[in-house]
Amino acid sequence: MVIEPPNDGSDPKARAKLAMENADRFFSTDFEEDEAPPVGDGLPTDMLPLIMRCVTWTIWLGLIVGSVDSVYLAVGLKVPVSAMTFISLGIVSVLSFGLFGGLLGFLAGVPLYGLLGKGRPSRFAAVHFSTVGLLLFGAFFWTYASDLVGDGRWVPAVVLSLLPLLLWVVLWMNALPRMRRVEMARPTGIPWWMASIAITLIILLGSTIAYTQRNTGGAGALASDPNVVLITVEGLRADFEEFGVTPEMEKLLTSSAQFRTALVPHTQTRSASTSIMSGLHPVHHGVVGANDPVRSTLETLARVMKTGGFSTSAFVASPEMDARSGLDLGFYTYDDSLGWPMEGFGHLLLARLPVWGGGEGTRTDQEVFDRFDSWFAGHDGAPFLAWLHLRGPVGASISTREEYAAWAKSWNDGIEQLRLTLQSKNEWQNTMFIMVGTSGYMLDEQDDVSGQQGLFDEVSTTSLVIRYPNEEFAGLRVDEQVRTYDVYPTVLARLDLIATTDHEGTPLNGYLKGEMEGSMWCPLLGWSEDELLLGLRHQGFKYISTLDMRQEWLFDLSEDSGEASNLVTEQEKLLQQVRTYVESDRKKLQTLQGAALAGRSSSN
Repeated sequence: MVIEPPNDGSDPKARAKLAMENADRFFSTDFEEDEAPPVGDGLPTDMLPLIMRCVTWTIWLGLIVGSVDSVYLAVGLKVPVSAMTFISLGIVSVLSFGLFGGLLGFLAGVPLYGLLGKGRPSRFAAVHFSTVGLLLFGAFFWTYASDLVGDGRWVPAVVLSLLPLLLWVVLWMNALPRMRRVEMARPTGIPWWMASIAITLIILLGSTIAYTQRNTGGAGALASDPNVVLITVEGLRADFEEFGVTPEMEKLLTSSAQFRTALVPHTQTRSASTSIMSGLHPVHHGVVGANDPVRSTLETLARVMKTGGFSTSAFVASPEMDARSGLDLGFYTYDDSLGWPMEGFGHLLLARLPVWGGGEGTRTDQEVFDRFDSWFAGHDGAPFLAWLHLRGPVGASISTREEYAAWAKSWNDGIEQLRLTLQSKNEWQNTMFIMVGTSGYMLDEQDDVSGQQGLFDEVSTTSLVIRYPNEEFAGLRVDEQVRTYDVYPTVLARLDLIATTDHEGTPLNGYLKGEMEGSMWCPLLGWSEDELLLGLRHQGFKYISTLDMRQEWLFDLSEDSGEASNLVTEQEKLLQQVRTYVESDRKKLQTLQGAALAGRSSSN
């Protein structure tokens, strides 16, 4: 029964007092709200039975939180998966969070009972439910907030971090009256387990529909725009043709323009790839170590082409290149599902737990070509950018010239497969095909280095092959020295797209039209064991040094192509000039070296 306040309104204090008494009576155990028969036995008062009862509720809450992860997947997953696979990912997340909710509920129960156990069971149950909800939603939001912090986006990170606290308040305000009804064995409406399953299924179904209807780009490009296929290869030597090529590869090279000496600004894969995609030297894009992320504000080839209306897709073979690197900027599709139980699993929040140990797998070159074929089979015909990253001889752990020649044969077959795939939809002639290395590869030319080690020409130079649509500039060979990050402005110039931020690359069309001559240069970065090297290849000379100049090498490439005779003591004047050229870059790199070494150590 509720006591009615006086009707005259003349005593506000009396009204307030009676309102407080009514509120107290509402939350008292003696309050009988209705005539409905009792439901259940109420809440137990002993610690273990009460905690286990509450754990059942946090399990159902965990299911809902797990389904929220599927919303994130629907928005952010760039791995191409089927609707059935997407639903499977959602179910895995839901069940995992359900178990996680039960575990948190049990672990949080004992300390909370110690604090609140002497009070009413309903109050304990409400606090327990909302606290576990805080931890469950916190695990989700705080994880993604940490990504924003790493990217320097502090404002959205703070907002995302505070959301679980707001949710705690919402959960507590809704849980308390419900727990009171349970405590009094009163009806509570729809059972919690039924509501949880219904909400979870609705979110899963909605997320799946949203993912299948996601935008894959291409609608804004002109039908006459050419496609762009960019193939980057770890360990592609400038002289790869000397190891033997198939007739199909020979035909491709004959129909293409080839730059025989393309400088790789950094032989580390992620850094070199970032330079190719952004037109910037590593000193300026900031990716030097293997674990350095690409900043989210960086303008890349994919971003510019996406803005220009193209469909954009990437297929990578190395964990260094997965979406965590930041290289997925601007891509609608970014196929980086490496070493996980199912495709796309690595993008679940669950996959961030260290118990899995996934995400460190690799793909063979053939698997990358097959992934492109699968994507292209479902492509709607809109103009596109497709980036295929191959591990090449690096992934095959090649150490001899014979092994390199065998790899070249298998790789040539993959290129031919790609050509036939494009021809199947009459897209080959209208495709700009680009093939470039992220580094060269040392075999047996030097006694103390191999693979991607050092800055000798075998490692720091690569070949750049560009086949223009309709075989424009077919057969042209350019011996002048260029840079791999010249790819970025060269593609934009061909597509008549404009970069909105500065870059350091130069369009290479001028060489092919006879409008440019002379070589271009840039500082070179590489590794010798765990030490960062700085180099310069300019006007026929090659300079290499450690950052502290403890060791320096100077070679005359016109007389010493094998880089065997160190001229540091004989060419003092030239040495001082070269030091001047690279001094500003040396200072910048010294500030980055610590982070670069840390990233290299953790990747080995």
